[in-house]
Amino acid sequence: TLDIESAAQLISNDPRISLDYRPHMGEHSAENQIPFLQVALPATPLVIALIGSHDPDLIASLSAALDKLAQNKKVLVIASSDMLHDPDYERVRKTDQNTLRHVAALDIMGVMREWDHDQQVFCGLAPVVAAMTFARRQGSREGLVLRYRNSGDDHPESRGQWVVGYGAVAFTV
Repeated sequence: TLDIESAAQLISNDPRISLDYRPHMGEHSAENQIPFLQVALPATPLVIALIGSHDPDLIASLSAALDKLAQNKKVLVIASSDMLHDPDYERVRKTDQNTLRHVAALDIMGVMREWDHDQQVFCGLAPVVAAMTFARRQGSREGLVLRYRNSGDDHPESRGQWVVGYGAVAFTV
């Protein structure tokens, strides 16, 4: 079930936040998460957001909108993003471990400093930073790395081609 009321509240905080899927027609990251959520939390209404900008002001605005929403509802934020893509298995592993240390420490500036066009530590930097900012504002002091794997772990033949990392971090208050 989609939570249209909460989505409307989120977009009312900033004109750059809109209900428009067209810019993300080829994107599939949300579709990967929805079936999991429908099984894990079947009665939970969802708001699905795709963020295509790394604008710090937009990230801050989205985090503030989540804070405002959390004043009236229980909010669970799930940010989904691939991590570093690179042919070098060891580079991916080391970079991802460093990135996950920053995330678990709620070191937003550290994550942002590590990201650049040649080293995209997260394809979706903005959702991760927005989730970290929201967690910090809600009182979380640190995250717990639940799991890390990369494609080279499960498919060693991909090493030397393209290896991509995936991690799970939980924040609680």
